[in-house]
Amino acid sequence: MVAAAIRRLSEESLHVIGDWWCSLSPSTMVKHVKMWKQVLSEILSSETGHCNLRVQNLLVVLQYMYNANNRSTGCQRIPESTFCLEINEAFLQADLQLWCSKRKVIKNDKQKTNFVLRITKKSQITNGIKVLICSVMVYQFVMDLKSKKTAFDIYANHTKVVKPWPYESVSSDYFFELRLKRTSLLEGAFTQLAAAHHRDFKKPFVVYLDEDPAVTAVYKRDFFHHLFPEMVSPESGMFLFNDSVTLPWFPSRATKEDETKFFLFGVLCGLALYNQCIVYLPFPLALFKKLLDVEPTLEDLKEFTGVGK
Repeated sequence: MVAAAIRRLSEESLHVIGDWWCSLSPSTMVKHVKMWKQVLSEILSSETGHCNLRVQNLLVVLQYMYNANNRSTGCQRIPESTFCLEINEAFLQADLQLWCSKRKVIKNDKQKTNFVLRITKKSQITNGIKVLICSVMVYQFVMDLKSKKTAFDIYANHTKVVKPWPYESVSSDYFFELRLKRTSLLEGAFTQLAAAHHRDFKKPFVVYLDEDPAVTAVYKRDFFHHLFPEMVSPESGMFLFNDSVTLPWFPSRATKEDETKFFLFGVLCGLALYNQCIVYLPFPLALFKKLLDVEPTLEDLKEFTGVGK
């Protein structure tokens, strides 16, 4: 198979082929990517058994092409969306469920936690869906933003599920709880988040407001809805603003207290994403490009006019 032969090439040869491929017209490059994607899609959509090695070979070739494309600049570079496969929610659901069931936690020599997928039987790698469980987690460039967000939500919901014994009551430790007052929402949230253990952030999230004992999703949405505008307002003192006071930015010099607040700001962003809540983040486009490791343009920097005055 051509894909297998390509995988056997040396790194130097792959680099030469990648540079040659990138010298072709963008329309030709797109045709090549679509050809490899079509073969991969046909294998994965087949109801018969699949060969794990075939799928892996195809994904690796697409990875080579993706990496080569990333080395290109300007109009020669084709859109990253060209590499994305169409993956429906049902497929992702089955994909992630099996991935989670096979996931094991190990610690390396540096005591850092890593997640690995242990496959112990040959029969476990002959099903196309099972193959993609390994592959999508490694070759995430084949997933578009919608698929990644769907996969994240499925995984978050799976992580939040605790399976108590039948008829066993759920203890308060099951939830990550914030007990807040509307009049001091930001201060109370920062205080309680700073005292919480990071493991608690993965638990089902519950917000109690003004000593109301009701457990309701409304309070959770209200919490994020009101907290973020307060946090990114000039009154909070956390950020610098442009002349029109419409775009916040981080100060170039931050105190220890500021750094703690910015860390908790990141925790709150993670909690909002983890709990599928929309939040108000009126930051310049340059920030979001930085998060994606994309170089900002001069046009992006124009948004910073007057910041810090």
